[in-house]
Amino acid sequence: MYSNMTTEVVVLMGGRSSERDVSIMSGVAVSESLRDNGYNVTKIDFQNGDLLLEQLVKKSPDVIFNALHGRHGEDGCVQGLLNILGIPYTHSGVTASAIAMDKHMTKKVLDTSNILFPDHQILTRDDLSSKLSIEVPFVIKPITEGSSVGGHIIRVSYSISEAIEDAAKYDDIILIEEFIEGKELTVGILNGEALPIVHIQPLSGFYDMKNKYPWLDGGEGSEYFCPADLDEESTRCVQELAIEAHKALGVEIYSRVDVILSEDGTLQTVVFKKDLDKHLRHPNESIDEQKRLLVGAAISTHAEDRERAQELIANGVDLLFIDASDGHTEYQGEMINFIKKHSNTPVVGGNIVTSEGFRFLVDSGADAVKVGMGIGSGCTTQEVKATGRGQGTSLMEVGKSRQNFSKESGRYIPLIADGGISGTADMSVSLALGADTLMMGNFFARYTESHGSLMRNASGEIVKEYWMEGSMRAHNMRRYAQTKENFFEEGISGYVPHVGSIFDKLPIIIQMLRSTLATTGCKTIEELHTNAVLERQSPSALLDSKIHDIVPMNIDQQVL
Repeated sequence: MYSNMTTEVVVLMGGRSSERDVSIMSGVAVSESLRDNGYNVTKIDFQNGDLLLEQLVKKSPDVIFNALHGRHGEDGCVQGLLNILGIPYTHSGVTASAIAMDKHMTKKVLDTSNILFPDHQILTRDDLSSKLSIEVPFVIKPITEGSSVGGHIIRVSYSISEAIEDAAKYDDIILIEEFIEGKELTVGILNGEALPIVHIQPLSGFYDMKNKYPWLDGGEGSEYFCPADLDEESTRCVQELAIEAHKALGVEIYSRVDVILSEDGTLQTVVFKKDLDKHLRHPNESIDEQKRLLVGAAISTHAEDRERAQELIANGVDLLFIDASDGHTEYQGEMINFIKKHSNTPVVGGNIVTSEGFRFLVDSGADAVKVGMGIGSGCTTQEVKATGRGQGTSLMEVGKSRQNFSKESGRYIPLIADGGISGTADMSVSLALGADTLMMGNFFARYTESHGSLMRNASGEIVKEYWMEGSMRAHNMRRYAQTKENFFEEGISGYVPHVGSIFDKLPIIIQMLRSTLATTGCKTIEELHTNAVLERQSPSALLDSKIHDIVPMNIDQQVL
């Protein structure tokens, strides 16, 4: 901490960049303010490196206020000299200064931090005429100039050569950048926090040197509105984006981040590169109109979960699941009624295995129904309670009830087959029996993306942890209406083989299901519901359908 009366401050200003005149004005204003606050101030107009070194050694200031603009002042050069001399200074250090001044390096850093920016090209002066690939409108900028010096907005192709010639006066490397039409905002960052947003409105043209400093270049100037007229959500998003950029570049203490909004002045969305990469990798992802992933959340039938449901709805949940082992209860009916009374959020009820259970849930207001009880690969419900039912039988009965309900009401209720599905053949059968969606815990537990730790078993094979909701490992007492003191297991904990990423295997799985549709003469799952013919098979027929009377070769097999 410096004392005002004894602190010697040198204000560096001027310099040799295209922003020299602006720097002098900044330096004069800073010097006057520092003197008004009791500091001993010396102004140095930096034009010669050797002379600057001599002046600084002679003066030996306590601190440097760097009011230089542009090259040799904001690009790390002066910062490096001051580091060697051991003199503290304002602004950021060498690395952050150098990166932030270089538009190409800035984009590289932002790219690694998953922050999106306009499409662009980096070209040399000789490349511009032959290798330009970005279509008009676009922006031409020298790569290391500030204050829009040498910058041009190109709206028609015949004006390109003149703009290139001007930009090349300042740098041999030129940035060609996609033009974004919209509202220009700037955000100050101080000590890691965003300051109020400023909306900049040039009185003519764009926010170039003339309109930034009309008293220097005779421009018409600009109007500044602070805080910017933005809604609360847009303000938050812009400020968060500015802070992300500030941190990514390693800037210290303070900075300014410029942002362009859409033409109507609202921020449509803030998209990070990682989100775009995921979207390109997963083109069939479940997203809403704002390209956000759809989110479902589970609630129990307990009265205290009504508050949880309301909070989830208020925060934009897309779907609510009633997490209960038995869906045919008055508790679930009451919870569904409560949700429907307070919102239009879709609710999935379940689990049920009878037509009576189905009608109870849909009459209560359920938008979809989960079918399945006691048939999971590690479920022991039927062993310990003698309740449950085979998945095929359940789907056939509930499917008929759904068909009758649709005829009566004109309302279609999707069915979710939950449990008893171990592979693509079971998937096809479940869909044929009327399921619209499949829940396959054991099947998906094998893949990298699922929850559970990887480990090696006694044979050295890589396996994944897997446990039932009714196991002691899960300890989901609320779902099974049990108490801690009297809890008993309705499922086991164990391991399943690890088979890699679902991303790699999913195309094969989908192709198998498509092959089933093709063989049965169905184009869609809806057609499969209607046209599929299922028949019972004897134990002998089931054996015939498996590999038999041959010893398989010991080779790597495709495991799904």
